[in-house]
Amino acid sequence: MLKNIVRIGHVSSANATKGTVRVVIDDQQGIVTNELPLLAGEYNMPAVGDLVLCLFLGNGISNGFCLGKYFSTVNPPPVTDPKIIYKDFGDGSYIKYDKTSKTLTIKADVAIEGDLSVTGNISATGTILDTLGNTNNHSH
Repeated sequence: MLKNIVRIGHVSSANATKGTVRVVIDDQQGIVTNELPLLAGEYNMPAVGDLVLCLFLGNGISNGFCLGKYFSTVNPPPVTDPKIIYKDFGDGSYIKYDKTSKTLTIKADVAIEGDLSVTGNISATGTILDTLGNTNNHSH
């Protein structure tokens, strides 16, 4: 019974507007599912070809959900330290939190909308620009 409910497959198409994917079920001679919604809470559409885990409601592959990608030999974890929380964005950008050092690392361009308050020192290895793109050499 569980074999008919939990299935592995490869994404054959993705509908970014609806947050759904169609999946080729690997053990069913290339049968393609209806559009399956992804779990809500985080928007991170899988790409065509990604290996995904699907959960069906017990009446075939008509109604169900795509639970998302999972780690495997094809898709290994990007880190292997249990004290690291890591979010990979798939384009070289990531967020990493080290529970031991209590350090949050962001590798990406960052835009902040709203106020920013800092308690502590700020150091920069690049140029600091004001909102007009001018170098700000003032020390406060």
